[in-house]
Amino acid sequence: MRSPFARATLLATLCTLSFAPALPTFAADATAVSQEKEDSPLAKLMSQMGKHFKALKKNVDKADKKDANVADFNGIAELADKCKAQVPDTAKTDADKKAYADSLDKLATTAKEGAKASADGKLDEAKKAFGDLKKLMGEGHKKFKKED
Repeated sequence: MRSPFARATLLATLCTLSFAPALPTFAADATAVSQEKEDSPLAKLMSQMGKHFKALKKNVDKADKKDANVADFNGIAELADKCKAQVPDTAKTDADKKAYADSLDKLATTAKEGAKASADGKLDEAKKAFGDLKKLMGEGHKKFKKED
């Protein structure tokens, strides 16, 4: 008589082998969908902006990273201006498109304020600008980013 463990192992192996041919198909479909989203011009710009944001998150309160922080704040400002030309599908009405452009203007202005504060060595103001950026980005994503 076989042990229950051997029976369960055999059953698990058979199930795995029966579903194995379908796994690459599911993975390929998921990769294609995520690749499509990442390849849009807006997604590329937002990804670059995210890299600047992550760098600031690590360094905004470090005086010795002043030059890098200025560059990251300015990078966000420049990318926000570029993003205005790439209106997301979720901004369907003229009012939505205006709100999208306005939110990016606020983001760029706030980033420029952060760059100036960093350049002047005013860490508290730079941290406040970073917090404001975080809030603005969250609001913009909530309103204009598609649900995955």
